[in-house]
Amino acid sequence: MAQKRQQVSNYVVQYKNLVEEFDEYSLPLKETVMADEVRPLPPEIMEAPVFHVGNRIDANDLDGWCVGTISSDKINYGCHIVFFETIGEEIPYPIQKLRFHQEWCNGKWDVSSTKKRNRLALRRC
Repeated sequence: MAQKRQQVSNYVVQYKNLVEEFDEYSLPLKETVMADEVRPLPPEIMEAPVFHVGNRIDANDLDGWCVGTISSDKINYGCHIVFFETIGEEIPYPIQKLRFHQEWCNGKWDVSSTKKRNRLALRRC
């Protein structure tokens, strides 16, 4: 039985804050991504964020937003402690550099499914 192959669309994305360095100059980084990886910017959440242990968040770092989980209710010097699964580390981040993580689901951004995470998942470190 012959299977019909779906055509895959790709896009070239040029970043504002990521650069490709050459010997004497740098250019904005460009990369090719699949169509299902392209999304609009998430909407800004207008209410002042109050984070709690287990909240999935995005932390603004040097080159973009990194997904993490609030791992302590203590706020030290205006920072929350954030656990990053990808590197297995906890790092303090200023509240101004945090936002609730939003998932792209069925063509729209959803913050409700990511506000609370299972506490057991935090206890790996």
